[in-house]
Amino acid sequence: MKAFGAEIVVDRDRWNEFESGWRCKPGNAFCVVAPRNVEELRSVVRKCVADRLPLVPQGALTGLVGASVPDDTGTMVVVSTQRLKSVRHFSACDGIIVAESGLRLSDVNALGLPHGLMLGIDLGADPSIGGMVSTNTGGSRLLRYGGMRQHLLGAEIILADADATLITHLPLVRKDNSHIGWSNLVAGAGGSFGFVSAASIALDPVPAQQATALIALETLDVLPLLVGRLRMTYGELLSACEGMSSGAIEAVLRHRADIRQPFAFGVPNYTVLVELSTSVEPDMLDLDALLLSKLASMFDDAALAISDIVVAPPEKAWGLRHAISAALALDGDVIGLDVSLPLEQLPAFRERWKARLAAEVPWARLCDFGHCGDGGLHFNLVRPHATAMSDQSDSIQYIREAICREVNALEGSFSAEHGLGPANAQIYSALIPACEQKFVRAMKSIVDPYALLSRALPR
Repeated sequence: MKAFGAEIVVDRDRWNEFESGWRCKPGNAFCVVAPRNVEELRSVVRKCVADRLPLVPQGALTGLVGASVPDDTGTMVVVSTQRLKSVRHFSACDGIIVAESGLRLSDVNALGLPHGLMLGIDLGADPSIGGMVSTNTGGSRLLRYGGMRQHLLGAEIILADADATLITHLPLVRKDNSHIGWSNLVAGAGGSFGFVSAASIALDPVPAQQATALIALETLDVLPLLVGRLRMTYGELLSACEGMSSGAIEAVLRHRADIRQPFAFGVPNYTVLVELSTSVEPDMLDLDALLLSKLASMFDDAALAISDIVVAPPEKAWGLRHAISAALALDGDVIGLDVSLPLEQLPAFRERWKARLAAEVPWARLCDFGHCGDGGLHFNLVRPHATAMSDQSDSIQYIREAICREVNALEGSFSAEHGLGPANAQIYSALIPACEQKFVRAMKSIVDPYALLSRALPR
């Protein structure tokens, strides 16, 4: 540990802060370091390569797949980016920021807001830029703004080789075909193709107004038709389309006295949150009136089976949606699956698994929600606190794998936006074609010849 330098080694009594993450088993680090600049980071990588110590890049610890925490062997060096927070470039007229990997999403938005700019990825957490690149973060407004790949103009990475080779492509322009676009390979790789130290990011205009509504559906069967109608009707004004099951909403109402049931007749089978947003000022376009008028015609369409529509202020509509995760955690242990499906497959898939779960694992309560507009689904099961997890560990793994296999068979994804990591390593090994896995290993042998950056992918 002395070899890393006392100024960058985190105090031993604080290591537990860096050894635990959300929804993953705590680990045991060999050492925890927090470099102050890229040269110190490269020095750490060189020492780890020389001693063959595995590296764990760690940002804001908001990940859900375990890739940013060490395992329990005590052999891994956790490299925190919390001190790598420099803004190397910011241009309001170009709408571009070049930020080091430890800068938070909230930091970027605070810098951009006075200039009418933001990074249009909406999340319940406040991740680091490096973590967002490594997981190709999506979020609730992917329909409008896309994920991190759509914002990533270039990156700077440090390879896990003897010299800690620094490869930099941080363009200050949005159009650049002078490189082969390797940064898109880094996005979503969980840090396994190099340590992301900085990124060049395209920003989005801050909306001048937003309008939201909650749509109660009698049956989920109509969801593909409804989403298609919303996209066709509102076009580029549609910025979010979120789904919430009755189980998810009921959990919020149990634990949040400040959030009221939005519908007069009770919690519906399924609720869709619709958001419109625009940079056009209200004196030129009444967004609330537009939302309501078009939804009124949809309400009258019997094919959509809409039982109620409530136009709610954005803070109330999103308050309900963003309260779900915390409420489920209060109900019990959350077994989270982050999947995506072709939209036409989603209703039947959900109904099949709702029935199967009731028959095979009756202790599990289905409380799903997610980004139904893009086929994303947080297919969460809640195990009540009164039930011992050890009693269901085998069935949990069996159900998780069975769900992911069916998602894969339907041409969906078993990791829609949480990235790759230990939590889905077995699924990756089982479902990703062998030829692709061989190709990935060959690529990694170039950028990580000693397999020291392998936390995100199976060894």
